[in-house]
Order: sequence, then structure tokens, then C-alpha cells
Amino acid sequence: MILIKYIPKQYWRNHPSKVDGYKNQILLSSNNWDDYGSKTSFNMLVVLNEKEYREWSVRIKIENQGYSAEYLDGLCDKGWSGEFPIPNEEYISQFSDLDFYKTLIGSVGITETREVLKIFNDAGYMKNIEKIPKFQDLSKDIIFTNSLIRDTGAHKAYEEAWKLFEDRVENEIKDFVLNYFDKDNRVQSIKFNFFDNILPTDINVLIGSNGIGKSYTLKIITDYILKIGLGDIRDLERKEILPFDMRPNFSNLILVSYSVFEEFYVDVLDKSVKNKDSYKYFGLRERRSKDENIDDFHKISIGKQIPRIDATKAIFKMLYENYQFGDQVWWVNKFLLAQETLKKAFQFEYIAIEKPQIEIEGDYDILEINNKNYILINKKLERSYNLSNLDFINDKCTIEFIKENKIIELSSGQKLFSYIVLNILGELKKESLILIDEPELFLHPNLEIEFIGLLKSILKPFNSKAILATHSLSIVREIPSRCVHIYKDSNEWGLQISNPPFQTFGADMQRISTYVFGDKSLTKPFEEWLEAYFQKEDVSAEYFLEHLKGQINEEMIMDILRLGKKYGY
Repeated sequence: MILIKYIPKQYWRNHPSKVDGYKNQILLSSNNWDDYGSKTSFNMLVVLNEKEYREWSVRIKIENQGYSAEYLDGLCDKGWSGEFPIPNEEYISQFSDLDFYKTLIGSVGITETREVLKIFNDAGYMKNIEKIPKFQDLSKDIIFTNSLIRDTGAHKAYEEAWKLFEDRVENEIKDFVLNYFDKDNRVQSIKFNFFDNILPTDINVLIGSNGIGKSYTLKIITDYILKIGLGDIRDLERKEILPFDMRPNFSNLILVSYSVFEEFYVDVLDKSVKNKDSYKYFGLRERRSKDENIDDFHKISIGKQIPRIDATKAIFKMLYENYQFGDQVWWVNKFLLAQETLKKAFQFEYIAIEKPQIEIEGDYDILEINNKNYILINKKLERSYNLSNLDFINDKCTIEFIKENKIIELSSGQKLFSYIVLNILGELKKESLILIDEPELFLHPNLEIEFIGLLKSILKPFNSKAILATHSLSIVREIPSRCVHIYKDSNEWGLQISNPPFQTFGADMQRISTYVFGDKSLTKPFEEWLEAYFQKEDVSAEYFLEHLKGQINEEMIMDILRLGKKYGY
């Protein structure tokens, strides 16, 4: 039996405390979050087989009530015990994350999970499994749309959790069309293609010259999915634009950008997003303080140590999640996957952190190297951590890769490469969307292709997708043409975005370059130098070629012969 109970008059920032005597319980407490005038949110503590989960929340719409928790407080004042169902009321609920449903089924079984969802009047379950008539047309309910499924994780749970109760194949990310006003106030539409039976379509690429609007598109996607900034519901209604042809069914959003000049959100702590974990940024910037009551909360700092610190936190998040969900049949061991993925790039035996820089309670393994002690990251460290307060992780924490009791010396590019893999995996969920801005800025050309290969290897187990903004021809060559979106600017028509008319997957890079950047119509600096030389010097093409023998390539030889004919030498 699962205890389902509302604990009245709790401080809105706090989760309820568990009730003694129950192995399984779902406890709710008040949250004053406001969704365009509707307050339907509740904090939630879930205890399953005595293991506590604080990751999830629930929204409950009670008929004719604008503030659900306040109404339940009133019922408790009148003698209600707080145990669900809510007496004598029509209500509908939506949980915040698909993982809640999976974990509930994995812990107490499908039969008891059905009973829990019926007690809550779970929207997706009551509509699709119980087929209750009043749940069939929720799309016309403004409070349901703007509150209960406002967050991307809740929307995904509504659309897909009910499928867990039927013999359904794994959820697929559907293709979708993005519509937005570009910087010239022209409407642009891009169809992102993520489904193909043969070719690899986990990654879509935006490519074009500098300043043409690729990064702006990533920002638009972020705003639209989170429903903030340019994606604010009221702003979209005023502009009369439909952001997507169908709302993308992603569980969360990860953005990676290691440029000091980018202006993406470092977090959404000050945004109208209830689930702050639905968006995660990785880059060189961070908020100086997470405390909204001090001035540093509104200031952004830049530091090259930030990716390393983020990667350390990501490791402990993976360990925590393995502890929480490792016994669930649907769970993917992310730390094991991280090791397997990174070993494709370089060989190592252990990942470790120097002990003097970190203090962890409990049992763990120590390895001494050159008179220094290192904590080995392994299963012994799988335990419950307070992820919002990892005080033992600081700017001196250094992740090391060890082989044969020696620390592997990695280049700066390899280090950042490994941090990115760890950071992404730390936040990755089933059906995540990863946005990466100009990876060539922080990766050596040799690592670009390797990075794409490793990115594909971590996307697949999580059925997740990525969109990259890039100038890299080598990256485009790894992507099918229907997933490549070329940005070109026209004096007459403005920005034009289209797929290339030829297959880019495995194509010749010169052909890609010519089509994307128009190399044939551009004057290259070496051509200008050659032209000036022939104009100034009285030499023949043969003389020039003889004296530069072995120092020039075929393309320059052709240019020299052409200029020799042009100037009559």
C-alpha cells in the first residue's frame, strides 16, 4: 500500500518530511508557483522501498479553484486528514517527469501504479487508458495547457507515460518544424529531421558564415521549449506565430557553448521556469552566486576552471543517479557509459580525483601516485548526495585519468573533450535535446570527427538528439543532407535556410565548402598575392614553377599557369 497524503501549511521552498511506518509513500506540500494566474504546483517527496526521491513534483487543477494548495489547507482546517483522494472534488493531475512513472512501476509494480494514477486522476492515464470522456479534450483547457503541461518534462510525461501500460515500442523523437522571426523580422521555417530507418539522423547541423543567425536559432529553440523570452506564450500570441508545427517531445534541454562572447542563459534561476533542471548550460560563464538575495546573483563571471568543476559535479550526479535508479530495469548506467565512451578516444583504467582537494564521507578506494592520494571513482561512491549543495567540490578539484598507476597526460583539447562528454552525460535523460554552438572553437580539427562519433554513441542509448551550429565542413560530412541546414544571405531575399541539393554524408569537403560558402565567387588572399606578383615581376609561369618546385600544391600550380597566360608570360 502506498500512502498518498498532503501535508498542510508547509514553507513553499521545502519538501515534506516522510511519515513513519510506511515503506512506500507520496507526500505533497504547498508551492506558490504562479502559471499565468493559476497556482497548481505542489512539492513532492516520493519514498519507494524506503528510498527517497525529491526530483519530481506534481501540478493539480481543482475545479473552480485558482490556488490548489491553499484550498487543500482549508480542507485540512475543516478536518480532512490530507490522505488522497481529495473528497467531493473534481480534479486532474500531471506529474513533472516521465521517470516518475517508470520508477513507480519498477518499484511497486504496474497494478499498484495504476491505482496511484487513478487516485490522482492523472491526465494522460485517465484519457488514454481509462478513456474517461471528460479527459478527452484537454487541449481546450487553458489552465491545463498553460499550467499542468507548461514545462517540457510534464508535457512529455502527459504524451507518453500512458504508453508504459500498453505493449508499445520505445518513444521516438518526432520531426518538427520551427517557425520564428529572424533578425530582419522575416519568418523562417526549419524542419528538423530526426527519423530515418538507415542513415544516422541523431544530429542536425546549422552551417553558414559568421553572424548569419545560427546561434540565434539555438536561442530561439531554447526560448520556445522553455516558454520564456521570445517563447513567452503571450508574446507568441501577440505576434500571431505558431512556434512549432507540433510541440517537440523532449524531456530536457542541454546547451553547450565554450565561447566567452556567447549570450546564452547560464541557468534559468531568474526565469519563469518552475523546473529549473529542465535546462542546463555548459560553458565558460556562471552566475557568481545562486543566492537571489545578494547582488552577485545578478552578476556573471567567466573562468576556464568552470568546465572542470562542472565535470566533477557531473560525475557525482551520475553516481547519485546510479544509486537512486540502478535497480530499475529501464536505467542506463551513465558513469559506465562515460568510461566506455571516453576509452574510444584514449585508454585508461580509472577516473580519480586528488584526495586533499576533496572530502567525502563514507567508504571509498584510495590510490597513491607520486606521494599523492587519489580517490577512485567507482561503485563504492554510489550513494545519496545533495546535488544542490556539493560543498566538497571546488575550483581545485581535478579529474585525472589513470593507467598502470600513472596519470595520463592529456592535451588541453583532450581535457575539454572529456569534460564535455562527462557534463552532457551528467544531465542526459531519455529523449533529451542537446544544443551545441560552434564546437570547432574549442576542439582541435582532429577531435571534431571523434567528438561527433562519441556524441552519437551517447545519444543512442538515451534516444536523444542534438542540433549543432558550426562552420566545420568535416562535421557536415558526417551528417546526411536532410539534417544539414544551410544559412545563406541574399540582398534581394534576405536570409535563406535550406537543405543542400546533394548528399553531404561522406561527400567531398571542397564540394560542401563551395556550396555553403561560395568559394568559387570569393577572392582568396593567396590568389591576390599571385596576381600582384605577376603584375609587378617580369617572369614567366615556367620560371615561377621551377623556383617553387616542391613548395606548392596542385591548386596553386593551376592558378600560376592561368595567370601566366593572362599576363602573356
